[in-house]
Order: sequence, then C-alpha cells, then structure tokens
Amino acid sequence: MYIFMTVTDTMKFLVILAFIALATTRPEDNYDRYENFDVDELVSNLRLLKFYGARFMGEGKCSPEGNF
Repeated sequence: MYIFMTVTDTMKFLVILAFIALATTRPEDNYDRYENFDVDELVSNLRLLKFYGARFMGEGKCSPEGNF
C-alpha cells in the first residue's frame, strides 16, 4: 500500500477538485433589468422586431440598454 499518491492519482484528484469548484461557483451578475422584457410586445411591434432583428444580425446600432 502506498502512502503517497501517484502522479495519476494526483491528476485525478485535481480534475475532480476543479469540477467541484466550477460547479459550486456562480456569477455575481445582476440580471434583474431583463426581467421586464416583454416578448409579446416585441413580436407585435414590427418596428421593434426589425430593430432587434438587425441588431441580432450585427447590422444595426445598439439600444441604450445594450450599451452598459
């Protein structure tokens, strides 16, 4: 029986430790400003739909909400 871990055991331990650290961390960003986004209003308004569609395709300017 080995008292010390081998190199492969050490690597396995580090990989498992990295996965645990990744799984337990959460971003601290606050996404509350997107809670009031009304998709039905966007779809029913052709002007807004064209604006956001062009922005999604990378052709239009960003809205004030998009520049933060």
